[in-house]
Amino acid sequence: MSKFVKFIDIVFENCEYVRIPFSFLGVFYIGRISTKVERTASNAIEKHKIAKKVFIEIFAEVDDETLNSCKEGNITMSIINRIVSYSDITQIKVYYEDGSEEQYLVPYKVKDSMNYGPNVYQKNYISKLGHLYLAIGKKAKLESFLSDEDINGTDAKVRHDILLSCNGIDIEQAKG
Repeated sequence: MSKFVKFIDIVFENCEYVRIPFSFLGVFYIGRISTKVERTASNAIEKHKIAKKVFIEIFAEVDDETLNSCKEGNITMSIINRIVSYSDITQIKVYYEDGSEEQYLVPYKVKDSMNYGPNVYQKNYISKLGHLYLAIGKKAKLESFLSDEDINGTDAKVRHDILLSCNGIDIEQAKG
């Protein structure tokens, strides 16, 4: 059963999030999903979906200042800059056009014994076109999803423009 995605929220370790319209996403994969039910309070239990592998392609156009930005204290930064600067994604929330939503926890581990900091399982790569590629998982590698040619090669621009057009984005307007 297919559902149409409206947008996703990328949630960070400090519970802040950025909202990305689905039209600014290319490759999108959340896989190896398991479910966990656990007690969270004296009279409550919660059901969690846990994704062991995530790969997301975010187009550079998401950082158009009229579309979205992320406030971090007194500093305003682009969505891509926020994701790359802190590398602290903890979950992905998917919102569908029918009003339903799903939440996926992602593998998260810090380098030291501290309970916060960069996620060692999150790999970020910015292509020559300025697109962000995220791979999250214990063994997740960017190369498992797309080759360097797919990301930086001559066909990367063509694939990007086709996806933007299919998503209803005016390519000339997106170029600024």
